[in-house]
Amino acid sequence: MRAISVSQLRPGLVLGRPLLDDRGNMLLNRGVRLSDNYIKSLHTKGFEVVYIRDEEAEVDVEPEDDLSLATRAKAIQDLRDTFESIGKEVDKLRSQSVEDLKSVCSSDNIKSLIGKSGFMDRILNSVTSIINEVLDRANLAGLASIRVSDTKLYDHSVNVCVVSVMIGRTLDLPDRQLRQLAAGCLLHDIGEVF
Repeated sequence: MRAISVSQLRPGLVLGRPLLDDRGNMLLNRGVRLSDNYIKSLHTKGFEVVYIRDEEAEVDVEPEDDLSLATRAKAIQDLRDTFESIGKEVDKLRSQSVEDLKSVCSSDNIKSLIGKSGFMDRILNSVTSIINEVLDRANLAGLASIRVSDTKLYDHSVNVCVVSVMIGRTLDLPDRQLRQLAAGCLLHDIGEVF
């Protein structure tokens, strides 16, 4: 199996790995023979690279994913929801005075976003899933998943989180610090909403 740029695809090549959208839904399954229409659709949907079955290889090796598709899709969705919700609150604040901002920051709306059963709780649950998956593996082959370009910000955050957990594991960080590190890395680009 080999990764190939979508711009270099030609009809007749066979997908080596399934292609998922930004919500984790299957778009094309492994083994599908690519047509002109499929290739055009991949361009339109923003795919940059796909895995193709290597017909010439004696053994077709599939690289290991960094996270399960379900964990990655959930983390991306939780990040998207969090960023969008915070973005809506921030938009309301753009014309406010400093005193108004202080008031809003202590409002029930903000507290519900970051409190129990709010978005922060969902983010922490995703962090726990990521940590558990990374720690359950002896090693990771690399960040081998192929993603859609409109999720780059979220994928980047998830990738940074995965790498930070790998580094934290190497440094033998205590569980609490590892969770804090992972959460901080997952949310490191939250300033994008501003």
